[in-house]
Amino acid sequence: MTNLSSSLSVDVHTPTKMSENETLVIRALKTLKPETVSSEFREAVYGISEDIANYEFSNQVVIGTPEAVTSMLMAKYRNATSETFGIVYLDTKLGFISIEEIVTGTIDSCTVYPRIVLEKVLASGASHCVLFHNHPSGNPTPSDADFMITERLQEVLRLIDVDVKDHIILGKFQTYSFAEHGKI
Repeated sequence: MTNLSSSLSVDVHTPTKMSENETLVIRALKTLKPETVSSEFREAVYGISEDIANYEFSNQVVIGTPEAVTSMLMAKYRNATSETFGIVYLDTKLGFISIEEIVTGTIDSCTVYPRIVLEKVLASGASHCVLFHNHPSGNPTPSDADFMITERLQEVLRLIDVDVKDHIILGKFQTYSFAEHGKI
């Protein structure tokens, strides 16, 4: 599993495209010890990150790295109360095309139909994709059904020469990457 906190480290001493105010906020946040942060503050930070993720998601902001995509997805789905399955579409050079939610289910499952996924991927023009879904329970450990649908979608998409690069399960604070665990 990937711990989100390790993928969000920012070196504030390296020049970036962040504004001076953004850099100051990051420096201030880095001084906080997790055990001293109130639940109200924590929820406010989650809310802000979710607002940013919703903006990026709805405006199809191009995000350059797998870690950035995962962070954006975590911010959007960390507190979701229903399981949602979606796809990140990538071009031939693994460049970002778009992100799409395919189906929203219940608190502990959603039904993913390979035919619908195939139609959506064809319509996107993608050459590669990353599958994702959240676990509202907060535990990103994959179920047997998660392994089966991943394998089935790989088979179906292989028929049209689309490569599934990863399937990411989003928990509350951690993720599970099928690619990192050698399952894709």
